[in-house]
Amino acid sequence: MSLAGRAALPGAPVLISTKLHVPRVRSGVVSRTRLVARLVGGRERKLALLCAPAGWGKTTLLSEWLAAPEEPRKCAWVSLDGADSDPGRFWRYVIGALRTVRPEVGESALAAIDEPLVLVL
Repeated sequence: MSLAGRAALPGAPVLISTKLHVPRVRSGVVSRTRLVARLVGGRERKLALLCAPAGWGKTTLLSEWLAAPEEPRKCAWVSLDGADSDPGRFWRYVIGALRTVRPEVGESALAAIDEPLVLVL
């Protein structure tokens, strides 16, 4: 069953779709051209880690990078908040984000998340 179909079932978890999309680059933002060029140029790398304190423009930089015309890669995006610390909810959002790029991903993982846990002592 698809993630969208699951949300239609009574009692099924509902994902907030706006948390699964890259935020738009706001007008009037100071462009970080050099940093965007470094991120676009890192195509041979499998991981980019962006680390900075709150309010330093990480989301803005990532949005600008992913909106760059020279960036050919697809991106799965998920915005998290404190309520997403529950492991099941967290992984549903990760799978939902991946499905925005590859809709076939995660069916068996979702089934595993929904299985009741049994603790055997």
